[in-house]
Amino acid sequence: MAFGAVFAAILAVVAAADVDPAGSAQKADEDSVEAVDSADPGVVRLAPAEASPTAAAATPAGKALADSAPLLLDRADRVNGGAIERLLEPSGEIVEHEVNRAGTVQSCRTVGSLFTLRVLEQRPGPAGGVVEVVRDASGALLRFAVGPDGEPRAVALLAPPPR
Repeated sequence: MAFGAVFAAILAVVAAADVDPAGSAQKADEDSVEAVDSADPGVVRLAPAEASPTAAAATPAGKALADSAPLLLDRADRVNGGAIERLLEPSGEIVEHEVNRAGTVQSCRTVGSLFTLRVLEQRPGPAGGVVEVVRDASGALLRFAVGPDGEPRAVALLAPPPR
């Protein structure tokens, strides 16, 4: 991802969080304020719908994970022209592929699962489902909706691993 695209993504998150780029909180709407932290009067917790920039207020229903293409989470280029790619497979497994210069997979190993990732945020979603934001071991942030049937869908990479 190019620096400009990363910067644009950061500004979008800052705008969604109602924070100016200098880091000072802007005035919150009266109905969105939940409480003022008694330990630090300068800290205001917002109502759940406004609390985090990582989950959209209305996550659109998307393809079921099983019907989606693999999602590239990270790619580390090697000196020899090959790379190590970390992908989320339609099965929910997280795998690492070693690819050669031509892009042919030389080896593949399972390194995790979407279903065992650390949940950072969970909130009610559309049609009785749940929207979750999780962090992969690489540091990548993913958002997905879990339908009432327990099937993950609308999986999206929110942020690539930090470099």
